[in-house]
Amino acid sequence: MTDQDGIDRARDTILHSHPGLDTIVTMSGVMIPEDLRDPAHFSAAEKTIDTNLLGTIRVIDAFTPHLIGRGTGTIITVTSGIGFLPFPVMPTYAASKAGVHAYSEALRAQLDGTGIEVSELVPPAVATTPEQAQHNPRALKLAEFATEVMDLLGPTPLRTRSSSRAC
Repeated sequence: MTDQDGIDRARDTILHSHPGLDTIVTMSGVMIPEDLRDPAHFSAAEKTIDTNLLGTIRVIDAFTPHLIGRGTGTIITVTSGIGFLPFPVMPTYAASKAGVHAYSEALRAQLDGTGIEVSELVPPAVATTPEQAQHNPRALKLAEFATEVMDLLGPTPLRTRSSSRAC
């Protein structure tokens, strides 16, 4: 996500194998705890912004010309409920996801009329490891979340379920 040349190579490989590609999902995320009282936190903040926000922008920029050329397609950005709430333990993570949200809104407006839809997936707390499930028993298990997302994105979306889980 932080290497533009790597993203460009991946794009070229993907489009060579799948020239009809019509959907891009950006799901970059690194979560690094920070103590804002310690100036050493800046390196964590820099890595978080470079990965989460700029990484998302790099991938979108790499594939947008292809989608515009097709005249149709979908870009799905993955943010986080944390981007809408204070999160003292990982403030730059929250800020980066809020930034992806704002970027998604602007992208949607700028791509209006091109045939490209921009959607944002805002996951709630998801336990991607057993340890995370122990620390937050209210978090969705990864498999349950994945099933719910696929239901939302499927041919007959279950949009009513999204409102019960958002943020």
